Amino acid sequence: MPVRYRLALCCVAALSAGCSSIPDYQQPEGESAAKLRVVVPNPEQFALRLATVDLTTCKPAADIGWVSGGARVDTVRVGMLDTTMPRDGVLERRVAPDRPMAVMPWMTVALFDAVTILFSMNPATHGAIQKAQAGVCAVPVFSPKPGEEYELSIKMAAGGRCAITLSLLSIDEGKVSRTPVKETGWVSLPAGMLPAEKKLMECDKNQPQATASSASRAA
Repeated sequence: MPVRYRLALCCVAALSAGCSSIPDYQQPEGESAAKLRVVVPNPEQFALRLATVDLTTCKPAADIGWVSGGARVDTVRVGMLDTTMPRDGVLERRVAPDRPMAVMPWMTVALFDAVTILFSMNPATHGAIQKAQAGVCAVPVFSPKPGEEYELSIKMAAGGRCAITLSLLSIDEGKVSRTPVKETGWVSLPAGMLPAEKKLMECDKNQPQATASSASRAA
């Protein structure tokens, strides 16, 4: 597999926020904290920087870090089921329970080989480079339960549509099982840029304190 590089062309998901800084994410303490793993199945194609979402404004709230393609592999592990050694495309954090939340790409950067980077200033390559950029990704809003563990898989795709799976992790007859989690809504940055079949969650202070149970969806 060829070495991939970040091109100095970045598709910023939070266009309304630009590239302005946001606070770093602070993990909650205590045994009641839930745990969330974010997995990117194709880290060789896209670099993703994650943020929690402020559900009152639909803007990034706290910077979690790079889950793939960053300057270094995220080494934080929080003692989850089915965990792996630190590697590109996997990130784990503790999250606050009983509170609606969403985690989504704040910035996405298409990765290219050295030859593409070398000729990126050639107008003839601009069309292909643009087509390789990821589109807007909508992610589910859910309410983690105290002490439970979740896995959010975000597979970006060039030009639009990403595949999203949110699962509850548990032990079933000695094996780790993944049960689809029912979302309470969907958010995207910038707000409003969603496929027609998705119902956009309105970001306001009256969000319901919904619970996570079963179902899943592809974005």
